[in-house]
This record gives sequence, C-alpha cells and structure tokens, in this order.
Amino acid sequence: MAAMLSNEPEAPRVAPVRRRGLTFFIAVLFGAFLLLRALAVVWTDYLWFVSVDLGSVWLTTNVTKALLVVGATSVAFAVLWVNLVVADKISPRLNLVALDEQEEIVERFAEWVEPRLRRLRLAVA
Repeated sequence: MAAMLSNEPEAPRVAPVRRRGLTFFIAVLFGAFLLLRALAVVWTDYLWFVSVDLGSVWLTTNVTKALLVVGATSVAFAVLWVNLVVADKISPRLNLVALDEQEEIVERFAEWVEPRLRRLRLAVA
C-alpha cells in the first residue's frame, strides 16, 4: 500500500522479446488478411462490372469516391491545422501561474514540446 502512494516511479514492465515478436507477427498477419479480403471484394466487383460491359461505371464510381475522400480529408486537415496554429499564436507563452514541485512535469513537458511543435501540429491535424 505504501508503494502506491510513493512519488517514486515504478520500473516499467517489459514484455519478453519473444512475446513482442509474436504479437507483432500476429498483428501483421491480421492486417494482411484484412487487406487481401478488401482487395478480393474490389477485384470481384471489377470483374462483375466488366462482365456486363459496365467497366467504365465501376471506374467512374470508384474514382469519384476516392476524390471525395481525398478532398474531404484535405479540408479537414487544413481546418485542424489552421485551428492549431491560431490556438498556438494566441496562447500565452509565459507561466502565469507559479508551479510547485508536483507540477514541474508540466513545465518539463512544455520545454520538450516547444522545439517539436510544428511536427506535432502536423501529426495531430
């Protein structure tokens, strides 16, 4: 019980390398299965449309879907990125509140994030 209330960090639990490798292999295998299944559906649809001489309909439909997804994703990315830039510009840079020892981690985190802010904004957007 006393260890739970301590400020000392516990040593992180590390999974054995063998278990991590197996987990990674299973995840890759599952991802490959899902990808191959999706490709099979797309290929089957394409073959059916071609068999009834409507290959151009299949192509037009799928190109339109892809362009809509790319367009919507681009707009959402731009809106999020602009919001993050504006929020960063109007946020105060100085510590307005005195931090005690317990809150020192906030200051250290801010110092760590500052040089990486541009990459962080891109990743979040």
